[in-house]
Amino acid sequence: MAAPSTVSELRSICKYLTPSVLFLMETKASNLSCARTRRNLGFDNMFCVESRGLSGGLCLFWKSNINIDVYAWCDNFIKAQISTVNVNAWEGIFVYGHPDFKRRKELWNELTCADNNLHVPRAFIGDFNDVISQHEKVGMHPKPTSQIDTFRYFIDKNALMDLELQGTKYTWFSNPRNGFVTKERIDRVLANWEWREAFQHATLSALPAISSDHTPLVLNVTPRGIRTKCFKFEAFWADHAYCGNIIRKGWNSVCNSSVDHWTNLSRRMNNCKEELVKWSKTNFKRADLEIQKQMHSLKLAEERDYSDTQQQEISNLKMDIIRLWKQEEKFWGQRSRVKWLKFGDKNTAFFHASTIQRRDRNRIVKLKDISGEWVYGEDQILNMKIGTGTDYVLSSSRVGFLVWEIWKARNQAVHHRSKPSPLLAIENAKQMEIDFADVIEEPAISSNHHRRTVRRVTWRPPPQGWIKCNVDAAFREVYSGGATAAVFRDHTGSLLAASNSRIAASSPLAAEAFAVREALIMAKNFQMDRIIVESDSLLLIQALKSKAPVAEIQVILDDILELVRSITNCGFTWLPREGNGLAHEVARLTVDGSLQQNWLSCKPQTIINILAEEHI
Repeated sequence: MAAPSTVSELRSICKYLTPSVLFLMETKASNLSCARTRRNLGFDNMFCVESRGLSGGLCLFWKSNINIDVYAWCDNFIKAQISTVNVNAWEGIFVYGHPDFKRRKELWNELTCADNNLHVPRAFIGDFNDVISQHEKVGMHPKPTSQIDTFRYFIDKNALMDLELQGTKYTWFSNPRNGFVTKERIDRVLANWEWREAFQHATLSALPAISSDHTPLVLNVTPRGIRTKCFKFEAFWADHAYCGNIIRKGWNSVCNSSVDHWTNLSRRMNNCKEELVKWSKTNFKRADLEIQKQMHSLKLAEERDYSDTQQQEISNLKMDIIRLWKQEEKFWGQRSRVKWLKFGDKNTAFFHASTIQRRDRNRIVKLKDISGEWVYGEDQILNMKIGTGTDYVLSSSRVGFLVWEIWKARNQAVHHRSKPSPLLAIENAKQMEIDFADVIEEPAISSNHHRRTVRRVTWRPPPQGWIKCNVDAAFREVYSGGATAAVFRDHTGSLLAASNSRIAASSPLAAEAFAVREALIMAKNFQMDRIIVESDSLLLIQALKSKAPVAEIQVILDDILELVRSITNCGFTWLPREGNGLAHEVARLTVDGSLQQNWLSCKPQTIINILAEEHI
């Protein structure tokens, strides 16, 4: 810390960011040296853990606008209670993970909180010298799995979540060695749910590493100002019987044949939004507040003397509370976008936490304007224009299509682990622009790009000597069940065997997994080899290929992988739904009860038509 470049960098950070708290690790400085640095940087208070020789050392600076009460410390952490005038107190644990794994493991055990103390708002801040997964390290040697598992156990045991880091992917960089530079994300902020709820808009960003091999981290817990919210169709609206009438009222109230189709569509959509918002304000209140009111009313009703009226009131209040619970689950479930949890799980805290994490990931920090200058800050970004005049109209319309394609590519990368292609996103946006112009019966804005030839997706036969098994499933949420289908064909398209059955399943993905398992069981019983299993469930196929865990269907996945090991040459491929017509039709007819298991001897006409169409 005594190095001139380090002091200059700290002075620059304090000048431009004016932090209220500054935590320094590996200071290698005495208490007297830290006090001198505190004065130079303009802080009012300090707590220092002196270094041992030429290594270690921790230092915490803070200003008078914040109250910090240090109550425990050692060479590797400082524990403090932190509070300000308008914010409730929270526990800040400033950490420096020991470089030796054995000592670091002891530190994680020491920092693990007791079960009765988990609900205190708490954040762990600092250099942990550990990573959460292998993708957080790049270098010659991977991080030992035992160290990753130990650190993840510490995070899970303390019910912590990792704050999304903006600005860089890695926080520590080594010196070049044998032509390689090791990079790791070992500096981070881990917070529990209570802290995250108190500071929902907190951001964590990284600055460039200048005088140190670590990037300085900036944690901003200041809430953002109130901004105008965009319209969202709430999932719980659809549960109300009058919702359809409101939508029809808004849709049919505005229609002018003298204007173009796009203007009419825009007016109808805006009118629907206005009608739904007005209707929602009068019919739906905040679920969490209404639940508290209804529970209080229920308590009073249960304390009154018994009567038929009292029992009816109690029954009505309980029904209202259950309805409000469902409304609250759908509200947060819609915002969390976690599809593998059911609304009935009553896990609002999880939904709320995942929503906050998603907002951190999706927050736009800066944008580049037409002059090539970066624009920072939410207000400046919202007021930024793409261009002026005709250029603005053309650019803004094209940006809309392009942003949509980027969003789709991002979802594929996040949820299906596919590699995004910028060129493909651009081409798809251009094609969407042309298609949209055709739909509204107006000339395309851009005529320089020819329409791509749309090719119909059909079933393709396997190589000679192989057998292709197409699988599909039909799912009915009403009775938590469905049907599976598997059809085996050779390289000529001839139907060799088939299987179909009714099943009980918890989700469409589980039903698809059951279908693959049934197909492999049949292949094993018939002693088939050189099998290609083809499904239109992209998530399932990617999980099977990568052997990635999927909690919802993990037991079925384990069965499938065990069956694969008993079959010689067995692989998995994905195809779009249009190319899986035969298996899809068999599953559909089975779940409807119109197809028996011996259908091969007496095929329905729809199946005969599909076979004739796909036969080589």
